[in-house]
Amino acid sequence: LALALMNLGRFHDAEVRWKRLLPNLVGKNDETVSQQNSRILYANCLLLQGRGSEALPLINAWRVTRDAGELATLRTEALLAQADWKGTRAALKEGIAKFPKMPLFIQAASLPKNLFNESFFARKESRGALMQLYYEGIANAFAEFRQWDRCLEYASKARNASRQREVELLLL
Repeated sequence: LALALMNLGRFHDAEVRWKRLLPNLVGKNDETVSQQNSRILYANCLLLQGRGSEALPLINAWRVTRDAGELATLRTEALLAQADWKGTRAALKEGIAKFPKMPLFIQAASLPKNLFNESFFARKESRGALMQLYYEGIANAFAEFRQWDRCLEYASKARNASRQREVELLLL
């Protein structure tokens, strides 16, 4: 039901259901696929409502974050949403190394090599390139849930954020 609510664009209602469901899924053994997917969807609910500052502590607390590419992507997006450039730089480095097939980390790897120098984050155009990654990721998430107006809104923000990469609207 929570997933259906997300597909209807009712992210707050879905969040309430995920929040109630998660404690019932947590066990003492290793993470199950349903636990991990529920966490991913819950974190997506928060990010799609513009609440990255609430998503980040949850994602950091989930012990599987370092091993799950989707959660690593969401963690990086939450850091970007808060303009935590130092944390973003570390998360991108780790993500590129551990999850080279995840779209966010593929895109980050295509940015200029000086991406990981601290001085890169001090320049306005560099931060724009990182925000472009964030906006494009959010646009893709809205597309997954068939929220086309919001998808287009964030795709347009991505296109305007930087000239480092071309954001192809047709891919969304």
